[in-house]
Amino acid sequence: MENLASTKVYLFGGKLDQEVPYEAVEFAKKVWNQYTAYTHSNYSIMAGHTMVTDFYGYRCTSVRNPWISNCYFDLAYVALDYLIGPLNTSYLFYN
Repeated sequence: MENLASTKVYLFGGKLDQEVPYEAVEFAKKVWNQYTAYTHSNYSIMAGHTMVTDFYGYRCTSVRNPWISNCYFDLAYVALDYLIGPLNTSYLFYN
């Protein structure tokens, strides 16, 4: 397990998620914290069980196919920025 010591983990849970409750994500965080000091969690978005974006999808509180919600928060960018470092966004059309 020492190989996990420097692993970064980003955990997200929507406040309205009825599939994976907040407590389950918090438990996962506690487990990861036993192996690495680099965990970050976010439970601040009023989203259900969906992929959160900042420009595309149904309204944030909606949970339906294709399970993408416009919550004005770029979850993919924030998570990747945390996990691998600063991202080159010069190619993004919404920059």
